[in-house]
Amino acid sequence: MTAALAERPQAESMNETPRPEWEQRSELTLAALPSAVSCARLLVRSAALRLQLDARSTAAMEEITDALVIHSVVTTGVSEMGPLDGDAVMRLRLLVVRLRFMPDRAMVEVWDRSREAPHSRLGRLYAVQMADDWGFELFPSGQRAVWCATSLTFDTPNVLPALPRRIARRVTPIADDEPPLGAPDPALLKRVLEGLRRLGSDGD
Repeated sequence: MTAALAERPQAESMNETPRPEWEQRSELTLAALPSAVSCARLLVRSAALRLQLDARSTAAMEEITDALVIHSVVTTGVSEMGPLDGDAVMRLRLLVVRLRFMPDRAMVEVWDRSREAPHSRLGRLYAVQMADDWGFELFPSGQRAVWCATSLTFDTPNVLPALPRRIARRVTPIADDEPPLGAPDPALLKRVLEGLRRLGSDGD
């Protein structure tokens, strides 16, 4: 079962509060499974190619994204590889990977459903320590956002529009911009599971 459920376009929604300091955004909703790590990495590579990031910036964002997604899967999802039974499918959690870009800075956010602070080991990981800044937010809705900010360099002149250089030292996720992270539709998941079982029996 693949982790990827939906990818949102980089353009901001008409209903969202304008955020001039974050000019571009990419977002991907995933099932909290081990395969989410490779899916999230593809999102980073797609954004890096679009923005013409150099190898150093791309590698840094990939490593940060890996660390945050693995943490989310281990603490809220299914971390064991292998087929899912019906009960596991019904308990499946979602996470959202969100990338925000400024002309010389990016933030990787991973949103999930948890009321607990990140594990203390997360802050000791090399990728997180090498980031410019990192933190987390817990929201009344029961969602958690863990984020890392890192500087960017480009293979070509910066393609993002010039913006004022004055920014806060700590840039945190915006509380009124929580992604929808409700539980997956049980009926839909049941139909998917039944279809996979039929495919397996047809192959036999």
